Amino acid sequence: MAAKSRPTQRSQKQTPPAERALSVRSFSRSSTACHDLRTIRFSHLDEATTEVQLKPYLRLPYQASSSEVCEYVQCLWNLKTPSVILSIFSATHNVRRWKDQRQLENFQQGLIKAANTTHLWILTNGIDRGISSVIGEAVREEKLRRTASGSRNIYAQGLDWQPHWQQLTVIGVVESNVLTDAGSLTQSPFGKEEYSARKSVRITNGRKQLPTNKYELNSDHTHFIIVDDNTPDHSGMTEFKLRLHHKLSKAITVSSAQDAMDDDQRSVPSDREETDSQSLHSAVSATVPVVGIVVKGDASVVDTVLVHLKLKLPVIVLSGTGDAADLLTFAHQELEERSDEEYLDTYIKPELSRRISKAFLETCRNNDVLRTRIRDRILECIEISKQGSQTYMTFIDVKSASCNLKDLPAYIITALFKAQIQMTFQLNSEQLHRNLQLTLDWNCPGMAKSEIFHRFNGAKLKIDNRLFEQALRRKDCEEFVEIFLQNGFQIHKYLSHRKLEALFAKAEDQSFFITVCCGAILGYSFDQGFSESYRDIMNDLLPILTGIKYTVDFYQLSNNAIALGKVDGQSQEAERKARNALIMWAVLFNRAKLAKILWKQSDEPLVIALLIHRMYRMYARRFVESHLVEDMKRISNEFENLAVGTLDLSWNESPYRTYQTLSRLLPDWNNHSVVEIAYTSVARRFIAHPCCQSWLTNIYFGDIEVQKLRFGPVLIPVSIKVWASAFLFFPMYIWINFKPKGNYNLKQSAYTVRRAPRLTHLDATDYDSDEHHQDDDEADCEDADVSVDDLVELQKKNTTLSETLLETVISFKKSEMKLPFWRKMFVMWSAPVTKFWTFQTFYVMYLALFSYAVILPTCGDWIIDAVVWGWTLSILLEIIRRTYLQWKLYQTLPLFSKLIEITCIIVFLSAFLVLRLLHDQVGFYYPTIAKFVLCLGLLFFFFRMLTTYLPISPNLGPMLVRIKRMVYVDFVDFMRMFLLFMISGAVVMHAVIYPDYPINNEMFRSAFHRAWFSLFITPVSELEGKAGCNKTYAVGEQRCEAGLYTDYTCPHVGVTTYTIVIFYLCVCKLIFVTLLFALFSATNTRIEPIADLIWKYQRYRLVVDFSNRLRLPPPFTVISYVVMALQFLYRKLCCCCYRKKQLISQHESIAMKRREKKVQQNYNYWKMCARRYWLQQETAVTSTTSAATEMISGALMEELVTSQRSNINRVKDRLASIEKAVFSSRVHLEELRHLLTVQKGVAGVGGGFASGVHVKSRQSPYPGSSIKRYPILDNHVAWEVSYPFYDPVVYSQACECYPEGLTAFVDQDIVGVHEAREKMSLEIDAVVAKETADAADATTEQVTVELPKLQEFDWNSTESVEVEGKTMVVDRQSWILNADGSRIQYEIDDLGLPRNPKGRTGVRGRGNLCFWGPNHRVDMVITRWSKPESRRLLECLLVSDAVHLSLPGGFVHGFQSRYTIIKENFLSKVLGETCSASLQSSQNDMIQFFRKFAGPNGKMQAKHLYTGYVDDPCNTDNAWVETEVWHIHYAGGDTIDSLMKKEGVKWMVISAEIQVTGCQTAIIQHAETQLKSN
Repeated sequence: MAAKSRPTQRSQKQTPPAERALSVRSFSRSSTACHDLRTIRFSHLDEATTEVQLKPYLRLPYQASSSEVCEYVQCLWNLKTPSVILSIFSATHNVRRWKDQRQLENFQQGLIKAANTTHLWILTNGIDRGISSVIGEAVREEKLRRTASGSRNIYAQGLDWQPHWQQLTVIGVVESNVLTDAGSLTQSPFGKEEYSARKSVRITNGRKQLPTNKYELNSDHTHFIIVDDNTPDHSGMTEFKLRLHHKLSKAITVSSAQDAMDDDQRSVPSDREETDSQSLHSAVSATVPVVGIVVKGDASVVDTVLVHLKLKLPVIVLSGTGDAADLLTFAHQELEERSDEEYLDTYIKPELSRRISKAFLETCRNNDVLRTRIRDRILECIEISKQGSQTYMTFIDVKSASCNLKDLPAYIITALFKAQIQMTFQLNSEQLHRNLQLTLDWNCPGMAKSEIFHRFNGAKLKIDNRLFEQALRRKDCEEFVEIFLQNGFQIHKYLSHRKLEALFAKAEDQSFFITVCCGAILGYSFDQGFSESYRDIMNDLLPILTGIKYTVDFYQLSNNAIALGKVDGQSQEAERKARNALIMWAVLFNRAKLAKILWKQSDEPLVIALLIHRMYRMYARRFVESHLVEDMKRISNEFENLAVGTLDLSWNESPYRTYQTLSRLLPDWNNHSVVEIAYTSVARRFIAHPCCQSWLTNIYFGDIEVQKLRFGPVLIPVSIKVWASAFLFFPMYIWINFKPKGNYNLKQSAYTVRRAPRLTHLDATDYDSDEHHQDDDEADCEDADVSVDDLVELQKKNTTLSETLLETVISFKKSEMKLPFWRKMFVMWSAPVTKFWTFQTFYVMYLALFSYAVILPTCGDWIIDAVVWGWTLSILLEIIRRTYLQWKLYQTLPLFSKLIEITCIIVFLSAFLVLRLLHDQVGFYYPTIAKFVLCLGLLFFFFRMLTTYLPISPNLGPMLVRIKRMVYVDFVDFMRMFLLFMISGAVVMHAVIYPDYPINNEMFRSAFHRAWFSLFITPVSELEGKAGCNKTYAVGEQRCEAGLYTDYTCPHVGVTTYTIVIFYLCVCKLIFVTLLFALFSATNTRIEPIADLIWKYQRYRLVVDFSNRLRLPPPFTVISYVVMALQFLYRKLCCCCYRKKQLISQHESIAMKRREKKVQQNYNYWKMCARRYWLQQETAVTSTTSAATEMISGALMEELVTSQRSNINRVKDRLASIEKAVFSSRVHLEELRHLLTVQKGVAGVGGGFASGVHVKSRQSPYPGSSIKRYPILDNHVAWEVSYPFYDPVVYSQACECYPEGLTAFVDQDIVGVHEAREKMSLEIDAVVAKETADAADATTEQVTVELPKLQEFDWNSTESVEVEGKTMVVDRQSWILNADGSRIQYEIDDLGLPRNPKGRTGVRGRGNLCFWGPNHRVDMVITRWSKPESRRLLECLLVSDAVHLSLPGGFVHGFQSRYTIIKENFLSKVLGETCSASLQSSQNDMIQFFRKFAGPNGKMQAKHLYTGYVDDPCNTDNAWVETEVWHIHYAGGDTIDSLMKKEGVKWMVISAEIQVTGCQTAIIQHAETQLKSN
């Protein structure tokens, strides 16, 4: 509603700056022309081309409705609803460049980072200058970077891949008055039916000379809002921004909620997402946060910040950028430290004023009013910036070392959270959801964790699938995935098959998956596209990368996602499978950090880490670039470290559980064990861990334990004990302990658990001679499973471990003595260690027999050859059986070497059979070839011992690793180089030594012999020549030989021959041989630290190999084969096998049920281990990074900082006290000087009424009040002298406090009206009222909020004013004269108020005077000589008002002349008579009036003493007293005494002790001086 306006008291000649009515033009919504889009096409003088992209703009008056503006923006500009709006507050004029270039670049990067990750609007002042130009430059560079971003991806070479980017929206809100091209921009058609035809405007930038305070638009902004502000003080722009920010902070439109979700962010729909989409719609349609950022800034920025804070919108102040930002920071810091009134008045206000004068030198140099207003606004900003638990102003010190403006999004989120209500019951779930969405967009996991989940415990927040999917897709939001999982998000309820396919299709960066996984590994072509689905591609990749037959069942994921009412076990299994699938997806997209996050939540951390380790090793093989290979290997090693660290943690805490995990078959991973996967993954350090090595040792020793018994100083080796016990039988009673089945579980749990490898039906007969043994094995498994529970029961019974072990050993010995001899032999020969020594013993015997067969002369012995052939055949059959078992059971072990070995043995046996045994039958009799074949076979089987038996030795194994690396790598590389040199050297040397030698086999042999054996010997015999060689002297064309001898076998000896041979021998022996030794030495140095690691890794294969061997070595394996065959026939022919299987299956089902309860406990345990190890690693990293600052703890640093702050504050307080004391001392000294000057009678010099600086006008308190003036020294009185600390008190006495007759004459309190108008112009309620009225009534043309009326004055002139029906003449001219006799023109300050021509007084305002500017009065000095003639003393007539004595006189109010005022005051105040004088008396009338009071013999002298400024205590900076003084002297007598009827009127002798009001003492002294001088 429009308020009623009051009738004005005075005529308005012009509209003052603050007189305009706050009105909002309301336009009809239907008139908004959504089809009328106006654009700007920018060009540059230095560029030949014009920018192709058009920039939309909107020009409107400042009164335009913000609702219309928002509707126009959405309709024409098609801008989506932003997530956040950033409003940059900076100066328009007098902009200085940011000094710190590094922080400037960081600010640009932080702003672009925020714009790239969420839909952001950035509002600036739009000009091509200052911070808006900096932002425009950042936008331009970001667009260029986006254009070239696809080609810079190292994995996207040859792939047309472009990332998705958020739309950059930078809106320049600029005032048209500051634009050079404002005339070319037409106003938008709000409420108009006719539109301008010019919809596109071309603007040229780059002009070198611009008009003063005129600027160009920044062409890098995307949109412009140009505001026409026709107000004199340009406050319409502030009002427009206020209303725009208020509107933007509310919901823009509900219908635009769906625009907040970009098309690329919409996941594949599912039935479970309807609720999430509805919650999203409600969340997006809510308020849009508006955040202001203060960068530098001028005085107008302070007003904008104040408006922003009153709107309860957060503001970020970049301290250290200068000007307004630093002023706000200073005020905040000081008030935070100390906010009492004394400190505020004595230090903060003066210092803040000084800083304002320095920051705004041009505007506040001589403008104390503006400086004070800015200071008060700053203090008000600080005061309202914190309201209860909400803080609306956040300060960032850009000069601090800890400040990084690249993290600008984090600072913005911090400001938003601080501005929100911090009480749980006042924040709804939608607000929390929006906060979480914003932290996710800007990747601030720390803020999400501390401000959302920890503060509110996540009670009101439900993490929907869309948020989790966003965190998965983005490459930098892995920590959010961890936060979501920690707060109860269940992956299996999200990850359906459609969701997983959507992750493949819409991931943020698909380049690695497409180029490496699909292209390099699967061989897909980029041009033809992919015909297979993502499901097939993933399941094709996983077996290749993991080395096991592992695939993801996509539809099982969907079943798990939609299944309801699952029991805990099923839900946990579904969660585990979904998590594993998600981990595989993360690795396929090279999301190592995400894989680590998910690994921490995994139930099977060992397997997951090992598989990822292998997958990245496979990636490394696909790259050629060394840096990519190293990157993949680094990630692979990180996951191997995770597996090893988790294993080590569990090994130290629970060895039994760790053993159990190593040997357990994992159904989710194709029934592979952890150790198998570790071996497949080439995790050497994992296999080399003491836990795995102990596990391998236990398998290697089987069910026996070799006692370490000494016979005196002699310690018999384990090999001898095992060999003697196996072959001599009886020593096993001395050295060997046997573990009977079912009776040693407690001992296993206390020490170690020994588990045999898996068995199959092929070797079941050999391993299990009867059914009882198989039952015992099952019982052993059951007992092993419950052994931990047994220990727990023992602990509950308070049984100590030593007592338990003693009982166990006794029970163990008793059970061992019950074992029969055959059973002990069976266990003894079943142990892999026994197999190793027995197989090695018989293999040595085989080699000895083979060697004897080879060394026999001629054709040898047929029987021995037949035995060797049969023995070799049994070895072959055993190798084939083990190879089949390895392929069947241990698919992770390589088979290539086994297949090569089998092929070589088969070829050897065939050649042996044909050439040696059956040569007579086949008719192929070549004894030499047969002997050669046998020699090759013997060498092969001798060398085979190096790879079969010797590597298991802890001493020889690492040595063989080094030898293998030397031979396979160094020697091969050496031969590749040496062969080139050897071939060239062989040809050259043979050509120079035997130039005529014919080409035949002998030539090739001799050349090779000479070149090759030069490595080992030095053949120099050919260089000595050959006896009997005759030279030939034949020459001519018939002579084609090049040699000197007729015999081509004669060597040529000469300089060339020596040169070539010597060169070859030097290079061969001195360089190549030395190089080979150097290669071997380097390899040995490099491999020696890891040789033991490699050997321990290879030890797994050796132990598995001997575990799967038969108990009887070749050639006795035939016995095992016969027993196995008989067992197989027995099972086939007898029906009992079905019964046995049924019993076994029932037994297994019982055992399965007993183990199911412990499976989930194991999963939880390993998850706990993974988290604990991760926590240890984080702690270690933190301690490592903070090692440099360990000497000073955090508490000590905090204490030091607090102490320093307190010391600084104390210094500040003392400095302020000292400054205050010094200033007070100077003021008091000047007062003393003034008093001394007055006592000496020199009134006109020391603060007199006529000249010099005023003194009475600076004295406190102000008359009629308790107000203390601001102290001013003499040298600071003049306005020309800068005084930045000047902070006068504003005081204007209310009209009601004046006498009733003077109320109508009192001027309006202009300062108070200005303050009221400024306050109302920034009142949020008024703005809201206007916006509400405009929205409620679309037809309303004017919505007015009434402001106080401002009285107009004609300064330095005379004006007539109607007051109460009378015309009063107000003389606002000064009575102070210039040197030429003309009246001075006093100055007008920025508020339109007169300025005291004599300088500062310490009080601003009207005071208790009636008028602004000069207040005229007249005073009379009436003197006479005293009565006694003997001592003539000069007396003065004074009037008393019960408090002070004063001269007769009064103020001139305009109805009467000054001389009339003199006569009236004399009659009323002295004689007590009523006034009957004429209203317009003249000077002569006044003189004649006073002549009547002279005595009969007396004379009356009338003299004009002074007209001008008077040093009156009532003077202020804006109102002062000017007087006209007349001296009336009666010489010879007067009649005044007889006429005086009023009390309080008396004659007083003029002396130094006379005390009258104000400066009237100086007036009286001046009159006395003038009288005596005459």
